[in-house]
Amino acid sequence: MDKQVKSYQRNLSLIKWNGFFAGFRIFLPLQYLFFQNNGLSYTQISVLIAAYSFGVLIFEVPSGVFADHFGRKKTLALAGALLALSYVLFGSSTTFIPLILASILYGM
Repeated sequence: MDKQVKSYQRNLSLIKWNGFFAGFRIFLPLQYLFFQNNGLSYTQISVLIAAYSFGVLIFEVPSGVFADHFGRKKTLALAGALLALSYVLFGSSTTFIPLILASILYGM
């Protein structure tokens, strides 16, 4: 096999493993505890989870268009920066509204 075919096979294997481990969602119980520790009610926690889903829904197609226009590397770099920003917002927020924004950014 040539080098490019081996590279594709390796990438496919990595994608399969990524899907396997991403399906665990190990952080979810900790996320609930984090939100409860910050004094949020179950309703507010549900709103944050809905905001995450809203972010995924709204930005799925635009992120693909962005990737087609600007390239995958720039898109992944921007996604990483937005993910880091969402972590900063989660960690530094003391009120509910910034947590909603962080959840939407996390969904992007």
